[in-house]
Amino acid sequence: MVKKLAPTALLICIPLVWLGLVASLALHLYLDLLDHAQDANQQVQLLQQSFKTFNLQANQPLKPFKPTLDAIQTDLNFIQTEFKRYQLLIQLAKNVTPFRADLETTEYLIAGGQNLLLAANEALDAAQIALDGFDNLASFAIPGLENDSQPQSGAALLDEPQLARLDQSLGQIDSYVKQGLADFNRIPYNSLKADAPLTRVTDYLRAQFSTLSNGLDEARTGLGVVRRVLGFDEPATFLVLLNDADELRPNGGFAGNYALLTLWRAQIVSFKLENSYRPDDAVLAKEPINVPAPYNEWWPLRYAWGLRDVSLTPDWPDTVQNIQHLLYQEGVSGNLTGAIALNPGFIKNLLQTSGPVRVLSLPEYDENVDATNFVERIHYHQALDERNQDLDFYQRKKFIRYLAVAVLAKIKTLPKNELPEVGKDALAALDQRDLLLYLSDPMAQKLIDKMGWGGRLETKQDCLCVADTSEAGNKTNSVVSQTISDKISLNPDGSATHQVVLTYNYTGTLADYQSSQQLLDHVAYNRFYLAAGSRIIARSGFDDSNGVVQQYGREVWGQLVTLQPGQKRDFTFSWQTPALAGTHSSGNSSFYNLTVQKQPGSNFYYHIEVKPPEGVQISQSEGNLSPPINRDGSAVLFDGWLTKDLQLRVMMSP
Repeated sequence: MVKKLAPTALLICIPLVWLGLVASLALHLYLDLLDHAQDANQQVQLLQQSFKTFNLQANQPLKPFKPTLDAIQTDLNFIQTEFKRYQLLIQLAKNVTPFRADLETTEYLIAGGQNLLLAANEALDAAQIALDGFDNLASFAIPGLENDSQPQSGAALLDEPQLARLDQSLGQIDSYVKQGLADFNRIPYNSLKADAPLTRVTDYLRAQFSTLSNGLDEARTGLGVVRRVLGFDEPATFLVLLNDADELRPNGGFAGNYALLTLWRAQIVSFKLENSYRPDDAVLAKEPINVPAPYNEWWPLRYAWGLRDVSLTPDWPDTVQNIQHLLYQEGVSGNLTGAIALNPGFIKNLLQTSGPVRVLSLPEYDENVDATNFVERIHYHQALDERNQDLDFYQRKKFIRYLAVAVLAKIKTLPKNELPEVGKDALAALDQRDLLLYLSDPMAQKLIDKMGWGGRLETKQDCLCVADTSEAGNKTNSVVSQTISDKISLNPDGSATHQVVLTYNYTGTLADYQSSQQLLDHVAYNRFYLAAGSRIIARSGFDDSNGVVQQYGREVWGQLVTLQPGQKRDFTFSWQTPALAGTHSSGNSSFYNLTVQKQPGSNFYYHIEVKPPEGVQISQSEGNLSPPINRDGSAVLFDGWLTKDLQLRVMMSP
């Protein structure tokens, strides 16, 4: 009987053993492939982190990314080779093992990953084209600034072939991304186990394709912006304001100097640096220039407004609209491609990058200027030149011209590997509102706003921007410090009560060469830009207070501050936001968001703390600190110098 059953058993066992071997080999192969897939995923994450922290100072800043891309390529090639080598086994394994979804997912991940890799390599090549523009900086000239009698010409930062290559690269990247997304859409996502390693890899890489797709749209828009800004289609003319933050204004400072800059095919063909009083006075000698509402309620020179005082609002696009109206009225310029405001913080960063410069124009000037003394040297020569060298009023600021020449010359002689630091200085200045940009092209301005560089006053549920405007015109902002302490109580109805103490401290003494000015008191018109619908509770200590004005979707409260040398004064201001402008609920938790925007050119110290309603406690806070919760339930969200806009957040639970 046994002998009769043996053949039958053998017929049954052989297929089972065969299936077992297939399953075993398939499992081994699957685990091996999964290991390489996870390794490739880790390399992608490493690459992403490297992009966030890479050093522009390297001679070839993009070169370190290549080994990581090569490592990813090695893993993907291995997996792809194994799939081809064991194609029949894998096909059988899909039918006799529980790994069908995982194996199919791995196949599509490889295809999508290959496209992601191709897109990354193409993006690196495109980025290198853009960085190569720094190679031409040494021969980049600014006619009218470097040499008045012999305008120079130099190399363009970019040319048409480079722009065409960038456009071609973006098109190729777009093709890779679309194909990669098509591969990802074939993944049997619903058949994967939740939170399994392969599922996490899929989720991560899917997010990368989505991010890359969004970034590609922005890059295409940005390339069109570059063409218009650099004047490839028609000459591009920009107004450049040089602001003096020692005489603070809402967009950085008194605009004592300006320049009109014209670009044609990425070369500067015209640049004229001028005292802003010259066009202002030419018109004011014939007729008054009225300050626009609502600033005519408090600005003292309401019938003698000009380009020098154009910045009366911290909303930069609104300021530019006033600028264009003034330039047309004064006959300086017609339509502008854009406007740029340079605040001292940006110049300071440039001088830190370049090192000290020698301002030489014998017999008038011969001295070293650096990041610590350039503002003081400008003021010194403005006062000294006017009194001692018989220069007329409009010529007394020519030291700025020589300083600009010296800084430009120093930057152009920097080693090639240090030139990208200039770009980093510009990016930092944009974040810190020491460099303000406006472009008349709507799509271009939309891109700037999206990057957070538009200088707009944002409309948020709860927000704060404190802006000062110097009215005395005596550079006292250099010796006056300001501290803003805001204690916020969150109320049960969702509103927020702010109690602010604003402290001004006249700590220093103006230099001797500035003592000829009659007004040594610090006189500032201070404004609080608050959430729409906020209700004032009390304010005290101010010399004069005006009513509320609605602007930019905010409530604006203005008040006058005066301070004598050596004096320290505290002012109080409290208000309550509308219900639900403070706290919002989400499930069993609630949260509070506060946007604090920096006034360009200002140097205010902020202390911000929040106390939740009774019976609610703070579970998490997002600010520049991670402090313990105080005994009264409050927490400090920020304590320091406000260098850029803040987005603060508090999570609360019962």
